[in-house]
Amino acid sequence: MASTLLTSLISYYKLDENAANTHVDDAQEANDGTASTNTSNLYNANGKINSAFDFATAENVDLSTTTSLLFSTEVTVAAWFKTTGEGWAINKKVTSGGHYNYLLRVDGSKADFFNDRTAGTRNVKGTTDVDDGDWHFLVGRGDSAGMNIYVDGVLEAHTANTNAFITPTATYSAELASSYAGLLDEVGIWGKALTDGGVSVGNTATGEIAELYNSGSGLAYPFTTESSSPSASTSPSSSSSL
Repeated sequence: MASTLLTSLISYYKLDENAANTHVDDAQEANDGTASTNTSNLYNANGKINSAFDFATAENVDLSTTTSLLFSTEVTVAAWFKTTGEGWAINKKVTSGGHYNYLLRVDGSKADFFNDRTAGTRNVKGTTDVDDGDWHFLVGRGDSAGMNIYVDGVLEAHTANTNAFITPTATYSAELASSYAGLLDEVGIWGKALTDGGVSVGNTATGEIAELYNSGSGLAYPFTTESSSPSASTSPSSSSSL
């Protein structure tokens, strides 16, 4: 059965490539990426769902300047992280002054999500340490009410901000792992606010976020019941350069 998770899903990166080239496939649309090195150098068999990419700090994936990865009213960014450090994992810059349409990162051991507005606070930060070398599911969501950060299915924080998203002043590429070291898997970017059942801060989300988290197992694209049989590995990466 089809899932509403496919609705307004703009791009989805399984990060399963293992080749002597730099092509990174967008499983949902045509926003394919270009890695800074051959994907065989990023490949790690111990992904959350199948394999994953294992980034050193200087490695990244450029997702191009396409306007389809730029949002004006709602956005959700989700991925599985496994790291012992911090850094910017998924971002789309919109101004030369360092403002971001979205930026999901680990900062000071916590999950942190930026969704810059014309005024007011521009980010929301979680409360759980996610730099412990285990898999964590991080979701950043921005909409007309503000910004939410979810960690492992729990709404950890909300920042109220009803101001409009910042309008871009130049054209910048979206990127994966622009300054992130660690494993990254199953990156999804939606042009909508994934539902959470209206949960309050400190409580477990329901709705689409719970469906995607899948009780900690993750849900394989394209999110049908038949495809949701991931192999969740917690074994340490043999190629990580953290």
